[in-house]
Amino acid sequence: MNDTTTQLQHMAKLRTKVTGEKYRAALERLLRTWEPGQPVIPAASTVEQARLECTVLHRGRGLSTVSAHPMGIRSLHPEGDLLTITLEPEPYAISHWAQGLLPVDPGPDYLVHGAGGLRYTTTSHHVLLTQLGTGAAVKLTGFPVHWWERAAAAVAEQALAREEHPCFRSPDICLAERDVEQWRAARRLDPYFSSALLRRINVTAFPGGYGGSDLWSDPMRPGWRWKLEMTNSPDHSRILKLLTHPLVGLDVTVTGRWCHCSEPDTGFSDRSGCTMKLASADGLCELEVRDLRWTSGRKAQERAAGNRAEENALAFQVYA
Repeated sequence: MNDTTTQLQHMAKLRTKVTGEKYRAALERLLRTWEPGQPVIPAASTVEQARLECTVLHRGRGLSTVSAHPMGIRSLHPEGDLLTITLEPEPYAISHWAQGLLPVDPGPDYLVHGAGGLRYTTTSHHVLLTQLGTGAAVKLTGFPVHWWERAAAAVAEQALAREEHPCFRSPDICLAERDVEQWRAARRLDPYFSSALLRRINVTAFPGGYGGSDLWSDPMRPGWRWKLEMTNSPDHSRILKLLTHPLVGLDVTVTGRWCHCSEPDTGFSDRSGCTMKLASADGLCELEVRDLRWTSGRKAQERAAGNRAEENALAFQVYA
């Protein structure tokens, strides 16, 4: 075994910790495509690709009380001009992503719901999300594709029942979509940071546990600020080490840490104070990592199981 192979094995192990990929798959991809000097986690190669991924990150959140996976994402495969996302194979997760991403115009005086200019095509194995007028693309896989079609049909039917326009059914971009995306792009000062965070979102996942990670953003601050929330995630030092790792981490450093993990569980909210803050060198991009720790891991899993059953029963329904 030569030094390069040994090095790639080490990088593959690191990569799996932030993307959720299987080790063998990560190693095979690195053996096939990696060249000296290239990053282990490739960045989006264009600003359009970064903006699409920034939008996906913003619109895909909101599953923390249901899914054990961050944003319902089981794993990711990042490439320069494409991001492949393997979602949890549950109807509620697919319905959530379709409702969050597919653009609908509610009419004058209201902003377009979803991602303006986003369209999709399907094959027997995946859904391909694209941004009109760009080469940006995100591939969704890991679930029966007809679930996405059912979810999209529900979004369109609900929009029409409310006298709204399902823009994603139109081949050309609607005026309202173009306007809202220009406005959003002006606010998102560094889409590359958001894209890089999405490509590493599985940093909070851990084997055999329930993380329920979720993301929140504050675009009104200078630059861009994200808050990454977890539930009962073990070993915060591991998460911080990966987020700041020179090979697979973000370009950030830890600026503050307030952990109370060693304190006894008194049943009060004082244990929810585990907070870690990271920032880019210029201070414009901030990431706050919080571990809520407001319930035991077993209780979180039991509650999530009940929520999953309820959400799956309601998936693909139309609410006019």
